[in-house]
Amino acid sequence: VNRSPHFTRSRRKHEERCFRVHSLFGLILAQVVGFSMMTTMKTLIRVFLFYVSVDIVLVSSQDVDETQREGKFLLSPINLVRFNNDKCFNTVGESGTCYTKFDCMSRGGTPMGLCAAGFGVCCQFNAACGNVVSTNNTYIKSPSTLGTGVGVCEIVIRNTYSSVCQVRIDFEELTLNIPNAAGVCDTDTLTIIGSTNVVPTICGENAGQHMYAHIGQTSRDITVRIRSTTTFDRRKFKLLVSFIPCDCNFHAPEGCLQYHTGLTVTNIKSFNWIRFKMGQHLANQDYEICFRTEYDQCGICFNECFLEEESGSFSIEGATTTLHLNSQAQHATNPTQPCSNDYVYIECGNRKGREFKGCNADRYCGTLLNPRTSTTSMPNIPEKVCTYRQPLRIRFKTDATEMTPNPAAANGNVADVNTSGFCLNAEQVNCYARK
Repeated sequence: VNRSPHFTRSRRKHEERCFRVHSLFGLILAQVVGFSMMTTMKTLIRVFLFYVSVDIVLVSSQDVDETQREGKFLLSPINLVRFNNDKCFNTVGESGTCYTKFDCMSRGGTPMGLCAAGFGVCCQFNAACGNVVSTNNTYIKSPSTLGTGVGVCEIVIRNTYSSVCQVRIDFEELTLNIPNAAGVCDTDTLTIIGSTNVVPTICGENAGQHMYAHIGQTSRDITVRIRSTTTFDRRKFKLLVSFIPCDCNFHAPEGCLQYHTGLTVTNIKSFNWIRFKMGQHLANQDYEICFRTEYDQCGICFNECFLEEESGSFSIEGATTTLHLNSQAQHATNPTQPCSNDYVYIECGNRKGREFKGCNADRYCGTLLNPRTSTTSMPNIPEKVCTYRQPLRIRFKTDATEMTPNPAAANGNVADVNTSGFCLNAEQVNCYARK
């Protein structure tokens, strides 16, 4: 664990640059010094316009010298105040990139509010079906040519930067048609094509979710495909595309579909999870949700977002009495064990507050999250599940269909229908708390 006193400060400075598209000479202000009174206004205007037009765009902070970027750029007789092309928020709370107004317009963006102390504009970039996205912080929005009808909408995300390794797609809005009774997306689908990591097909309600698409060495294109085979009046989407540099602290580890930072994370949800069991978890899911280990932290604990069972905060294959497996190896030797089809995998999970002596369970299912090893060891109430295994991550796995109700089935598998999935909160555990 890195306990250097400079760790937090350097990480914060690094994070501030992660989503930047740097501008070395974004002109804000020209101050005339030492010009003769005989200098014509025409000459001054030409000098001014020359510096307005100078704008060098970089993607990674390492391409720009630190001292040069943070210092004040002086060029007699003109004094220039520079600003970075940082992420900003426009007048309606949407993301944009801070540019000069001229640069925003020349790149095809739309000025939406001010930034850089009023010297720049928060520039928004929008893409529609059939477009190619190559600019950081670009929105893919509906209504589109797909609309509420039948058809396919494809947008290609093209990485033109050698220092970028991933694309993050935030679903600020995403409402598609729901899956069928088996949890299969058979009408509306959203798929990500071209990534090197496993990206499941999704549908239903997924506002607030996100995905990381890892970019390979051969192909630099990622395709977002939204497909519909039936009309759906409530279909809408607003996706934010961000390019993630390889050396950024927001760069997700290999194999991670989702990546969270910070000591606490709330509302970690399976796709199509809706409170009070209004949504159904999807079939054919198999992906990892990862967490950056923060300074002086050694573990992480998970608990349900809402404690009442009616909320559906944890509803995955099986009744309340479902037991959990001690290990993946145990399931390999006895595939009829509980949590064999759909489960959340928390490696070496155990109870919070007890001295760490071993692993209670790896797979979790049923209608509550609890690290029980028997039906009589603890009451049927939700309880935190903690793990100290690094890197910090969980896995969600579902099979191809929901099980047909069978009252005679063992281990409560009768309940493997209309299960909503999970909504969890996470809190990292200080290294000293483990001792």
